[in-house]
Amino acid sequence: MFDLNIDSIPFAVFGSDKRQKYLADLLTEKGCPVFYYENFKDFDRPAEQNAKICLLPIPLGDCPDVFISGLQHCHTLFAGCIPPAFEKKAEENKIVCHDYMRDEKLIWQNTIATAEGAVAEAMIRFPGNLTRSRCLVIGYGHCGQTLVAMLNRFLCHITVCDSSENARNHAAIHAAQCIAPEQLAGVLPNVSCIFNTAPALVLPEELLKLISGDTLILDLASAPGGVDYEQAAALNRQAILLPGLPGKYAPRASAEIMLDFILRHIQSTAKGI
Repeated sequence: MFDLNIDSIPFAVFGSDKRQKYLADLLTEKGCPVFYYENFKDFDRPAEQNAKICLLPIPLGDCPDVFISGLQHCHTLFAGCIPPAFEKKAEENKIVCHDYMRDEKLIWQNTIATAEGAVAEAMIRFPGNLTRSRCLVIGYGHCGQTLVAMLNRFLCHITVCDSSENARNHAAIHAAQCIAPEQLAGVLPNVSCIFNTAPALVLPEELLKLISGDTLILDLASAPGGVDYEQAAALNRQAILLPGLPGKYAPRASAEIMLDFILRHIQSTAKGI
């Protein structure tokens, strides 16, 4: 992290996610005045209004309009997966927003905790051994790449599915097989674990019917995920949506990554960049 003196900067930290609690602790350790709450409703007290930097959760989710209305143009917000409507309202009120999940360095660092959490969930929920199992990873973006690297350590037979030919060519170095989405039907009956990282519906009813009832489906995509969950339940398929894995499995490490992002932006602002 940057060696930046921030002990005179007050922060307001919001959210019950463990990452937020660790973030508040890390700032307190640096000597910063920190106001912490699990929700937004009390951010109207004069003392707290002095905290011009507000640290909101990942993902931001629903945030009451009254919160934005109570802010001033001198406030700066940090959050993850900021909804466009929230960002527009903040812009109208001349409030600066920084989205954690648009920072390339943070995204890559965040994939480690996500992949570790996904592997942990697979080991807990899958009745067989993950080692040498047949795994399908749908999506070969940031998260998919780190997950494949981790599954290789368990000697898994890995199939990667991605719509991008470039992504498939890259994945071919690390996976036993690479396929396009239209080839999923030929692969699904023979896999033990499916990890979806694609933020789109990739497992509709017709494909879920091809999956064995013993196959574990772990959906790492942002809500609503990439599985038709209504049909998965009707077909008795094991499909689990797993949001917020970094907050569950590595909250302190994730908070340190978030703090690094915050300090980088504060330093850039201080330098007038």
